[in-house]
Amino acid sequence: MTTTIAPSSANRIAVARPIPRPAPVTTATLLSRRPIRGSSEIRRPVPGGRTVSGLIDNAQTGCQHTGVAKGGRPISVLVVDDHRTFAEALAVAFGLEKDLDVRVASTAAEAVAAAERMQPDVVLMDVEMPGVDGIEAIRRLAETHPRARVLVLSAHDEDLLRARALEAGAVGYVSKAAPIRSLPEIVRKARRGEPIIEREEVERLQRVLRHRRREEATQRQRVGRLTPRQTEILQLMADGVPMEEIAARLNLTRATLRTHVQNILTRLSVHTKVEALAVAIRHGKVSVGS
Repeated sequence: MTTTIAPSSANRIAVARPIPRPAPVTTATLLSRRPIRGSSEIRRPVPGGRTVSGLIDNAQTGCQHTGVAKGGRPISVLVVDDHRTFAEALAVAFGLEKDLDVRVASTAAEAVAAAERMQPDVVLMDVEMPGVDGIEAIRRLAETHPRARVLVLSAHDEDLLRARALEAGAVGYVSKAAPIRSLPEIVRKARRGEPIIEREEVERLQRVLRHRRREEATQRQRVGRLTPRQTEILQLMADGVPMEEIAARLNLTRATLRTHVQNILTRLSVHTKVEALAVAIRHGKVSVGS
């Protein structure tokens, strides 16, 4: 018969288990670690137990989320969008990337000033902003900071808008509907000088722009052929004068005025009075609020 004796406490072996280390923390900060007046702290939990925190300057431009890249300088990114919440959310997302150093501007003027200070590698530019629009801002950046690679941010899928942006100096475009997780790699590709859009797409957009310019040249010629009387009628229409009053002011019968209006539509190759006014205003033949 065999007897098994349980080991005594003296014979037991103690096994030391390592204490788990706390999860790493990724931090996005401003250049200064001290809060500035009008700033607020942002804290965002992310997968893996990490937290992204940073200071958002509510009163000044140059909001920055900084990541440090191993073995080199971070890619400096300037996000320009008048929807500040969207721009800051994008900056926080970029702040998770160790090789991206992000700042935010809300207007084209702020973008040009920020670019002068930070010399960005990549600019994400909204093209629909109040004041100086994004197309003009892209043109200015291309002249003053040719090293910066500009990507258009747009909520609309408009070929003409994209074509104008590429002509102004942008290297590609990004839809605001695109997944945010896809944007860091697009920024890296732009920084490396890799094509963002296919050559065939660039050529297609160039054709769109050429076609539009031919249309505008034709419209200018048509507007230039308007008679003084037709121009006078269009100006009164632009001023909001009712048709009955226009006829009275110009000493015309209603039938004669209708004939003049129909001749205007034919000459401008449009179908409605609203279209005729839009063409005449666009080409400076009449003005609004004169």
